[in-house]
Amino acid sequence: MAQTKEQLAKEWEEFLTNLIKIKETDPALALYTLKHEKRFTMTEVSPIVRETEQAFLIETLSDNTDYPTALTAEQLINEIKTDLVDYYFMIMYMKLKNKDITKHAADFQWFFEQKEGMHQEILTLIWNLLHEKTIDYEYKFKDIRLNPSKLSNINSNKEFFKIKETLNSMYEKNPSEGKVAIQVFAKFANMYWLDIIQENKLMSADMIINVTNVLLGNKDKTSLNAEETTLYNFFI
Repeated sequence: MAQTKEQLAKEWEEFLTNLIKIKETDPALALYTLKHEKRFTMTEVSPIVRETEQAFLIETLSDNTDYPTALTAEQLINEIKTDLVDYYFMIMYMKLKNKDITKHAADFQWFFEQKEGMHQEILTLIWNLLHEKTIDYEYKFKDIRLNPSKLSNINSNKEFFKIKETLNSMYEKNPSEGKVAIQVFAKFANMYWLDIIQENKLMSADMIINVTNVLLGNKDKTSLNAEETTLYNFFI
């Protein structure tokens, strides 16, 4: 027998009341519970559910309190198995950084098997996490093996750091252009993350500066070389 609107509304109110109580001490668990609740999918309250989720996400990100979560490492890993870095992903990712993931090292192989173009940003975040936790495990990526405990972290590569410093200095007095350069630099890091962690020779900051100038309209895109064009294409 189908539920009446009144019954559905009452059920939602009861669920929301309980959810708010959970959120007071464990915002991540509240978001997880809301995301996995299917009773209200494709119903009259669906728009309210989406609005509630957005409100919870914004409130959680705005609150600097480091709440512990009852979510397990396994649950958190499953929640970030996606191709989208959004607010929900970042909340679950940050909670995972507080967990012991040693026993779950093999679960991260999934991230190294996804389509690289869709997954580069997530893969750099995952690598940083595994490196930070000193995970001693060989991950298969294409035709190579990568062990986080034996390779560099992205931010610890000296050549990468030099490029970062050059950009900071160049755009220090022009914040608006600097914001564009930061976005290009982030894509550059995703594009060359493998070279960075293996400490292979990187290109100079010119690549990022040239692409930034094209995006700002200061140069024509025909002035870009092949690799710069590949980086530029992420933004069109």
